Amino acid sequence: MYSLDALIHKLLLSKVPLDNAALVLNQRLVMQYAIRDISLCDIAYRIISIYTVQEDFTKNMLFSGYARKDSVMPLPKSNQPKPPRTAKERIYQTLLEWIIDGTLAPEEKLNDSEISKFFHVSRTPVREAMQLLADQHLIEVYPGRESIVSPIKQQDTGEIYHMLAELHVLALQFSFPSIDDAVISELQTLNRKLTEACANSDVKTIRLYDSRFHGIFVNLSKNPFLKRFIETLESHVARIENLYYNADTGKSRSPKQHEELITALKKRDLETACSIVRDNWISALNYCI
Repeated sequence: MYSLDALIHKLLLSKVPLDNAALVLNQRLVMQYAIRDISLCDIAYRIISIYTVQEDFTKNMLFSGYARKDSVMPLPKSNQPKPPRTAKERIYQTLLEWIIDGTLAPEEKLNDSEISKFFHVSRTPVREAMQLLADQHLIEVYPGRESIVSPIKQQDTGEIYHMLAELHVLALQFSFPSIDDAVISELQTLNRKLTEACANSDVKTIRLYDSRFHGIFVNLSKNPFLKRFIETLESHVARIENLYYNADTGKSRSPKQHEELITALKKRDLETACSIVRDNWISALNYCI
């Protein structure tokens, strides 16, 4: 009988898309193995843990002589521009931005014919883009009937913030060895800009610098699974905060918590730093009205 981690590892090898890996694995664990008593957050933790172990193993192999050290070709860095985005990618990104900024409100009906005319494309890439958004639970598709922007549910909002809190704690733990004086200086600069935005009750700029502040730990973690999970959940948070965020309620709380976090990092106090990150994300729920 496989252990739960072994089952998840086995399913991961079957080309599960990263964007919704936890959801897909949860469905397969239920359907194929009748395993029901496991949360999406727990599955996410296990996926990230498995990936990290595999990555460490690969690195050890490279430095222990099992892999050829000269196997990488000495090709020059490419100066070629990035290839243009496909129609699906362009439509997906635009619809995502419209959903996040409120251009497409919750429960707004989506007409693939109108969208295809707007982008001057066939309905195929539109439907593919909409399927990606449906996989992220940002839209709801009812085949043969209609597609709508997903409503914002109070219970889901609380769960999203709690999951993000734990994932950002993981990001801090993974990135902690890489946090030096230069990183701390960058955090201080971003927090000063955040403080100015809060003083002006500028919600868009508040979100920008708050995202960049926490993004430092995510990028330093160098864990693509973790980054994908966070990006997907933060799309939901961005939508919630653009619609309901009360800048006056939260304008002094977050920068102060960031200052406390920076102080803990200077002292190399990881336990306190993790506690502050967790509280920072969960308390953000109080800023939404």
